[in-house]
Amino acid sequence: MSEQTHAQKAMILEHFLQGKTLTQAEAYDRYGCFRLSARIREIELMGYTVERSRECAQNRYGKQVYYTRYYIPEQEAINAEIH
Repeated sequence: MSEQTHAQKAMILEHFLQGKTLTQAEAYDRYGCFRLSARIREIELMGYTVERSRECAQNRYGKQVYYTRYYIPEQEAINAEIH
């Protein structure tokens, strides 16, 4: 795993543990992460549960589009802070 990949994973995990959610577009804007699903899988392999919710919005052309929002359940994030 490259230094950049490791840093992205650490920043994304910290983001989740603060109770925040993240989409692919937000991951790119905030952390320069093109492959959020890969970082999510790595976080899951660390033992965390990453939930997904499907959301809908309109794109700039007025078309309905769907995307995924990722998050760690609140109780798991609280438990991670305690340990």
